[in-house]
Amino acid sequence: MKRAIALMTFAIVFVLGIVPYARDDDDDTRQCSNATLRGSFGYTGTGSIVNGASVLPIAFVGRITFDGLGLAKFVQTISNNGVIFPAGSPVTATYVVHADCTGSISAGNGYLVVDANGKEFRNILQVAGRVITIIGRNISTRD
Repeated sequence: MKRAIALMTFAIVFVLGIVPYARDDDDDTRQCSNATLRGSFGYTGTGSIVNGASVLPIAFVGRITFDGLGLAKFVQTISNNGVIFPAGSPVTATYVVHADCTGSISAGNGYLVVDANGKEFRNILQVAGRVITIIGRNISTRD
C-alpha cells in the first residue's frame, strides 16, 4: 500500500512539474516584430513572367541582410528565360513584420511570412504579370 501511494505521489509530482514547462511549437501567442527578421539570409526564388501570350521562367539566388529595424539590403543573380544576369550592386528595401509574423517588403511589393523563430522567411511578389515565390534561410545573425 505504501508503495502504491509513493508511486501515485511521484506520478502526480512528475506531471505537475513537467506540464507547466511543456512547449507547443505551434504556439499562436508567439509575437514577431521587425527585430525577429535580423541577419543575413540566403534565398532562392522561382516563378514566371507573363509577357503577352508568352510565359517566361525566372529564377534567382541571392543574399539579403535584414537589420532588425526595417531596412534590408540584397544582391542577387537572376536567370530570366535562361539568360543570366549576374549580381550587381546591392539594392535597399524596407520591410515590416507584424506581431502575427506576417509582413511586407518594398522590393517587388512582397508579402512575407517569418517562420522557424526568425530563421526562415517566405515571400510572394505582388506584381502584375509575375508569379514569383521566394524562400530564405538565415545564414548569419552577426551582420
